Amino acid sequence: MRGRRFGAASFEVMLGRALPVLSVREVSERWRLAFTLMLEVYGRSVAPAPAAAVPLPETATVIAFVTAGLTAPSPS
Repeated sequence: MRGRRFGAASFEVMLGRALPVLSVREVSERWRLAFTLMLEVYGRSVAPAPAAAVPLPETATVIAFVTAGLTAPSPS
């Protein structure tokens, strides 16, 4: 049995169902922005970094920020 391929489409569908007032384009853009942010924050190297490196933000802060961005009212 083959598993489903990982892709953004299924997440966009779930987000669109949760926020039916948003257009398909708005859902897609918000998902892409949220995913890019997550990659930027948690996709960093885990190797020892120089002393000037910025520590990871608190998980609760990331969750609140992404949630706010995904669920904000439509700009139009």
